[in-house]
Amino acid sequence: MADGGGHPSNLAVLTLGELERDPGVRDVFPMTDRRIAGRQLRGRIEQTDTTGPGAEFTEFDSAALEAAQRLRVRHTLHLRPVLAPVGMTWIQKAGVQAGLAAQQQQALGIGVETAEGINAFWEREVGQRAPAGTRFGSELGQHAVRLVERDEHAASDASPVIGGKGISAMTRSLASGGWRAQLPPMRAVQFTGPDQMSVVSVADPRPGEGEVVVALRAAALNHRDVWIKTGQYAGLKWPCIPGSDGAGVVTETGPGVDPAWAGREVVINASFHWGTEERAQGGQFQILGLPRDGTLAERIAVPVTQLAARPAHLDWREAAALPLAGLTAYRALFARARLQKGERVLVSGVGGGVATFALQFAVAAGAEVWVTSSSADKIARAVSRGARGGFDYTAADWPAQAAARAGAFDVIVDSAGGEGFGRLVDAAAPGGRIVFFGATRGDAALPVRKVFWRQISLLGSTMGSPADWTAMIAFVAEKHLRPVVSEVFPLARAAEAFALMERGGQFGKIVVEMT
Repeated sequence: MADGGGHPSNLAVLTLGELERDPGVRDVFPMTDRRIAGRQLRGRIEQTDTTGPGAEFTEFDSAALEAAQRLRVRHTLHLRPVLAPVGMTWIQKAGVQAGLAAQQQQALGIGVETAEGINAFWEREVGQRAPAGTRFGSELGQHAVRLVERDEHAASDASPVIGGKGISAMTRSLASGGWRAQLPPMRAVQFTGPDQMSVVSVADPRPGEGEVVVALRAAALNHRDVWIKTGQYAGLKWPCIPGSDGAGVVTETGPGVDPAWAGREVVINASFHWGTEERAQGGQFQILGLPRDGTLAERIAVPVTQLAARPAHLDWREAAALPLAGLTAYRALFARARLQKGERVLVSGVGGGVATFALQFAVAAGAEVWVTSSSADKIARAVSRGARGGFDYTAADWPAQAAARAGAFDVIVDSAGGEGFGRLVDAAAPGGRIVFFGATRGDAALPVRKVFWRQISLLGSTMGSPADWTAMIAFVAEKHLRPVVSEVFPLARAAEAFALMERGGQFGKIVVEMT
């Protein structure tokens, strides 16, 4: 179900007492004339992970009627949607850990039927007004109540009892420690085999110990996602949700996490379980998106330690584009190649996400930056972002052209490998450093004699440590760097985003919005 603006609902059963105490919601009641239609839910109020839309039936033992007879009446607690322009302060006060619908911070509160509605039911079904004190708010006013899934195994004639104080099923549920806001089924990109991709509804994530749920505003693609899609990546499992880059809002906190995280705008570090050594990742290292489900989904559960505040100068698209490629470029340039101000840098294959970040970071650090590409347009775009010039790497003599125009390079950044890697050695200055973090064109045959004679350092690099992540976020904020976003696609058109990545038509990052 969606609110009047077309935004997905955040379904949470708020108590009538909570709704009545908040003027921002109470004043909305007269304006609402919508009720949840369709499939009804039936069952006891109990801890359950399954949810659904509809009205809820629950059981009340009526002390007022017990002396006369055990009158069992089937009564629907119509859940009344209330669209209220409320902010995180109210949501936290009410104990609702629900995602926010739209940027206006609108939330869909759900209140039980009013006392007038209850009286109307009694007059219609019983022939008298409800006994004094018969008001569901009297029981529900102190607790938040959750939706429960239909119990398909319950007796078909089971019906609740309207009334006063005996609420054994509810008591059992509420004693177990609270409730969880109910959200519509989550949509996600899912791979079910090589080149088998679709956007499907999947189970909502639940936060474990030390984890939070982030409602993603946007995610971004990496070549890694394409390799997983085509079945060319280690440790494949099906089905899986890909995606390593993402930014969004914390909507739920798990055990051991400070509730103050709720509502924070964050970016997610895709580098998991780095280990204790700065020089290299440990044996438990993982990248978000395989084996753990990734960010090409509306929501994700991640350890709170993987989060950083969204840089204030970045919009959601830019923030989502930052994590994996930004971290990889930062470590390659500064932790591995030890780039210094004034050095001459060559970034090969500009246009890809990491290469574009390497260009931006090196320019911001005061280096003299040149690029290579097979596209004159991409070279021109790189020049517009601070590069001195570029060379077509498909030309056999491009290293000679580079030597004539720019000179030899102190640092060379590469992600392709392959047969062209040896030419990078030709372009490097004596004592130069070649840092690389990918092999999209396969393994390379090295001119070993040139490497050792000219004392060239070959530096492998993968992702980055927690210290690299913190330093990268600070660097981006200090320099007010904005990730280059090439194209933006809605989640429903994720297949088009992958097609663009596969043909290499982007300059910068390809972003997927959760709209």
